[in-house]
Amino acid sequence: MAANDISIIHPRPSSIVAALYTLRDLNVDVAILHGPPGCSFKHARLLEEDGIHVVTTALDENGFVFGGRRELSSVLEKVNEMFHPKLIGVVGTCASMIIGEELHEPVMDADLDVPVIEVEVHAGYANNTKGVLITLESALDIGVIDREEFERQKVLLEEATEVEKRHGAASKEYLAPSRGDLKYKVAQRIIELLKEGKKGLVIMNAKKETGYMFADINVAVHEVASRLGVSGNVVNMANLDESLGLPRVRDHARNIMHDLKEKGVQIHDITGG
Repeated sequence: MAANDISIIHPRPSSIVAALYTLRDLNVDVAILHGPPGCSFKHARLLEEDGIHVVTTALDENGFVFGGRRELSSVLEKVNEMFHPKLIGVVGTCASMIIGEELHEPVMDADLDVPVIEVEVHAGYANNTKGVLITLESALDIGVIDREEFERQKVLLEEATEVEKRHGAASKEYLAPSRGDLKYKVAQRIIELLKEGKKGLVIMNAKKETGYMFADINVAVHEVASRLGVSGNVVNMANLDESLGLPRVRDHARNIMHDLKEKGVQIHDITGG
């Protein structure tokens, strides 16, 4: 194989995991992974901390040969009985998609009075954002999101994919892990500039739940500037539009804006969702 035939040689996020997190942001109560019990184990368990139950059909060698239609319909019935969900997501995996499993038929077999977002996805797509798009298309089909929000998400995902190809996890060159700049050194420099009477612009451009963490930067700079008597020298911008994004993301924006106001931080300009 020639060197220019190589696509990506370092691990990158999975379309299956991307689908799971998108289901979380659509506020599903339960997500079912139709595949082996070890598929996406770490992320599946972490999502429990966000209030979403993630279970598996636990396909084994027998299931790889004969399929898992019965197993999926049985798990659907069981989670409906256990958790009484208002919205369910079913996510394919490499194993179930390779053997040609269809998710819709076992969903119909279960005959539940609960909407189900069916995501026929595997981890072999060139762009991991494909997992998000497939999930959003299914959510659109059953009326969980509207066409306007879907088209907005699609444009953002396409642009984000291009950025990743040029500079991020989808680039062809090997990317060594990096922790970036040391926070205490950056903080020290900001304090020095505020003491000198310099003016500053604090821009929060965060993604999903990381907004809680990055909003702390706006709060910290505000607190220091206030103590130094130069709070008027700081302008805050943030992508906290509460009318944009998937349901859970809009909740994040409302929560963060509420906390910022309580701490006296004024957001001078809302830059988006």
